[in-house]
Amino acid sequence: MKAFRIRSALLASWAFGAALAAVVPVQAQTHTMKMASATINDVQHEWLRRFEAEIKPKVGERLKIEIYPASQLGAIPRMVEGVVLGSIESFVTPPSFLVGVELPPLENLKRWDAAVSSREAFKRATAA
Repeated sequence: MKAFRIRSALLASWAFGAALAAVVPVQAQTHTMKMASATINDVQHEWLRRFEAEIKPKVGERLKIEIYPASQLGAIPRMVEGVVLGSIESFVTPPSFLVGVELPPLENLKRWDAAVSSREAFKRATAA
C-alpha cells in the first residue's frame, strides 16, 4: 500500500511538471558572438561596428555581439586558433597578416551554407 502511494505521488508530480512545462513559455536563449580584429579605429574596426548595427535590429536580444579590437583576444595566431577552435566567432584581418600562421585544412572549417538547407531557410533564420 505504501509503495502504491509513493508511486502515485511520483506520477502525480511528474504529470504536474509536464503540464507546467507545457504552459510556461520558453525563454529564447541569448548567444554571444565574439568578433575580433588586430587593429582599432580603422576600416576593419568600422566594419565590425557596422555589422553589429546592421544585424542587431534583425536578431534583437537573441544575439549579443562583442567587439574586441586591438588584439584584445590575443596575438594574431591566437585569434586564428580561437576561430578554428570555436572560442571566437569572427576575426577580421587582411590576408597578409596570416603569413606564418598554420591554418587548418579547409574541410575542418564550418560552412554557414551547410548549416541551413536553402537561402529561404537562412532568410527565415535571420529575419526579425
